[in-house]
Amino acid sequence: MRARFLVRGGARWSIGSGASISILNEPWLPNGEFISSDTPDAHIVQNFTINIMMNLYVKSRNEHVERQVFSMDIADKILHTQLISKVDEDGLIWKAEWHVRYSVRSVYRLCVYELIDSPHLWRSGFWSRI
Repeated sequence: MRARFLVRGGARWSIGSGASISILNEPWLPNGEFISSDTPDAHIVQNFTINIMMNLYVKSRNEHVERQVFSMDIADKILHTQLISKVDEDGLIWKAEWHVRYSVRSVYRLCVYELIDSPHLWRSGFWSRI
């Protein structure tokens, strides 16, 4: 349980309906980024889910709303977040692997390359002893 922050750090949302994903403090932007509740004007969307920023019938972004509420850099990140028409339900996926499935090897890689930023510590096959 003490290492659950690793799993949380490697997960991001795959957007289906957007009804279960809070706009703030959830990793739904590209690369698992999130919009902090400390962002200016975040209080406007504090209790909303990302489906309010979507046109659900055609599964597209509502660019007008996003550009009104958020700064240009955050709105651009939102607009570049992929929406896949075949995905109907929101779900957490593992961002550290191309096949989006969790593995001990990918957690080890995430720790070495992202959390401690020390690629020189990488040891091939070491993850299998964890």
